[in-house]
Amino acid sequence: MSKGHARIALHSKRDFLSESLMAYKTLQEIRDCLANDGVTISLSSLYRFLVNDMKEEYEIYLRIAGRGLIRNRSGLDATVQRELSRVEGVGLPVARKESISNPVELYKFFKNR
Repeated sequence: MSKGHARIALHSKRDFLSESLMAYKTLQEIRDCLANDGVTISLSSLYRFLVNDMKEEYEIYLRIAGRGLIRNRSGLDATVQRELSRVEGVGLPVARKESISNPVELYKFFKNR
């Protein structure tokens, strides 16, 4: 595939891409549908096209669908999910009533968690 081939191929499919984003299809599903129509592109090419050429539509899609957020990733294994939940539960030191002003207090803060 030559440089720019995917962009040219996707330019003619803008209407289909807009409809697919409004139907909240994943990028893999969109790529598979395009492949069935004879437009074979990589996932990264599709992503770059959406980010650069269809910026407004893709931003709305991400905002409403919540795609790409860590909390929405189902492919994480149990160990990573446990670690993320543990880190999210720690909170920021500035949210506490007392302030942490030196490394010893920081160590004590994390030790008590």
